[in-house]
Amino acid sequence: MTTFSNTRARIAAARAAGVNVVFGSDLYIDFGMPRGAAVLLALQAYVDGGMSPAEAIRSATYLAGERIAPGKIGRLAPGSYADLIAVEGDPTQTLAVLGKVRCVMLEGRLQATAYSDCRHAALP
Repeated sequence: MTTFSNTRARIAAARAAGVNVVFGSDLYIDFGMPRGAAVLLALQAYVDGGMSPAEAIRSATYLAGERIAPGKIGRLAPGSYADLIAVEGDPTQTLAVLGKVRCVMLEGRLQATAYSDCRHAALP
């Protein structure tokens, strides 16, 4: 099992120094688990390092997107890619609900999924 104890310590030190932390990973490496599970562990390490769940999500979405493709990734706005997930629960309170995906949207289109919530979603 992979641990992220070094990540926790580095995040805590960076935050103490006032660094604007942006989520990133080397998850192309085989961690012996699905990539999604590894990402959740890495995000949890950010929370364990002192970020709130909302701050960890923001570091992986908006802040990372602004470094990769400003104005296109990590935001919901006209002209953005509109890739998002809907989960059961409030991810700003606990990252655990990120494993309970109920709906997926890619480039503004609902994706076929086994979850009935997505099939019945009403979009403008």
